Amino acid sequence: GTPILRVVIGSIDDDPGALQSGHYLWPAAPAMANLLAHSVSISNNHDSTIDCNPSEKVEMDLAKFLSTSQPSSWNVIELGAGCGLAGITAVQVLAYLSYLRQTKEAHNDDATRITTTTHHRLGSCPNMVFTDHDPGTLERAKENYDATLNLLTDQHAQEENDKDTSLNKLPQTVILDINSTRVSYEPLHWGDIKSAQKLKQSILGISSTNTEQYQHQQQQQQQQQQKQQQESPNDGFDLVLGTDLIYSRDVVRPLLLTASNLLAKGTDPKSNNMTNHQPKDTPVTTQSMYTQISTQQSIFIMTQSFAYDDDTELKIDTTCQELGLTRITLRDDLETKLIDGVRVQVYYIT
Repeated sequence: GTPILRVVIGSIDDDPGALQSGHYLWPAAPAMANLLAHSVSISNNHDSTIDCNPSEKVEMDLAKFLSTSQPSSWNVIELGAGCGLAGITAVQVLAYLSYLRQTKEAHNDDATRITTTTHHRLGSCPNMVFTDHDPGTLERAKENYDATLNLLTDQHAQEENDKDTSLNKLPQTVILDINSTRVSYEPLHWGDIKSAQKLKQSILGISSTNTEQYQHQQQQQQQQQQKQQQESPNDGFDLVLGTDLIYSRDVVRPLLLTASNLLAKGTDPKSNNMTNHQPKDTPVTTQSMYTQISTQQSIFIMTQSFAYDDDTELKIDTTCQELGLTRITLRDDLETKLIDGVRVQVYYIT
């Protein structure tokens, strides 16, 4: 069955106010976590040819993109991380999707099911970077990540002795993969290009890991990544995440300027066969979502739990045009759902 992803989140419950807004779990964060987590469930239990409802189609296409597209290893950064829920979930999701992909490849190659960790390449998420302007918020994100990692490791150790095979636990290789991720917590002010470039250089230029026990596997993974980078240069992060980031018109340009500078500029060679004429903010059918983003080297996924006013939407459009970004809406049920409505958008460099 589908494994249960476990996340430990500490946050404040009352009205956050301006000074503590990063310590509050805004509604778009669980929406992002659910989007990522459901992609695992669908990828594990559905074939891509099976008809499903529109929301499942978005999640299936997202799972397909994350598990089959290049690069096979994702450097991830979360903007305005707050409690860190999106990033914490992403590390688990990428590790499990990598496990599924490698298991499928092994079946296709020799019909032998992978049962030992030595057959798996680790490093599905070499770097996970949580960023925020508030150092106190970054401390909160670190506490949450460390608590989650401890929970996963401890519960897996306990469950190893449990003979109940019905337990939906993450495989050991996935836990090892998660432990191999190098996690950083960095202050970042949107709109400061030099800071964004310095962050890329300091994070992506470091190849060390925090799991010496699996150094050999990591060296093999790094050699594979270097080969991929020679074929398709990558000078940024592969996956940028953000939840409820735009709270006023004034933050639009600084945010998108930072995101565009953090995104990897390299593109998949197959993208040369496709010319994108998509308007900057065009709701796409779920059938075309994967086609839209499958040729991209990197994407910025952002969820929001409230609608923007017309001036803010116009500012987003003009800024995307200025920066060479394409914006597509994957889901928008803010008007149809009074509770738990969400808009999911993807930005990528045109």
